[in-house]
Amino acid sequence: MIKIAFFDIDGTLSAPCYPDGKGGLVIGFSVEGWETYCNASDDEGYLSCGVITPVKEFAESLAAQGTELFILSAATYGSEKKAKRRFINEYYPSIFKECLFTDHENEKVPLILQMAADRGLLPENCLLVEDTYNTLLSANDSGITSLHVSNIMAGNHIKLLSAKGVYIQ
Repeated sequence: MIKIAFFDIDGTLSAPCYPDGKGGLVIGFSVEGWETYCNASDDEGYLSCGVITPVKEFAESLAAQGTELFILSAATYGSEKKAKRRFINEYYPSIFKECLFTDHENEKVPLILQMAADRGLLPENCLLVEDTYNTLLSANDSGITSLHVSNIMAGNHIKLLSAKGVYIQ
């Protein structure tokens, strides 16, 4: 049974789409361009991003079953964190308990394992929904129930989870 679930933002809850400053839209920026964009856009940086409806519906179904949901996203800049929080508050109100941020993707799995231990849960009682394949492989190797966002979009998530003994209504 899934007790707590963690959802990434970029590419999982949000479809990347950012103003390029020239009247157009882009899917992202270089590292330097991202810092400039985040600082210039403050908390509005994610408002052009699209909501990934099947993922939102899946998160809502988990929340309705009593699963505790968290955002788990890598973010470097304060303005990036503010923009991500605003996106979640605007498009996913009342679904997630808290936004948790790490400096790097490779810090996500240890954070999940620590939260599981703090709650007396097994890693398999935790779910990570993510689009970064290496993060998912690390989570899976650590015993965390792992789900690539594409499986939700393809409708395979129920089959994959039930094969692990996890049933979602």
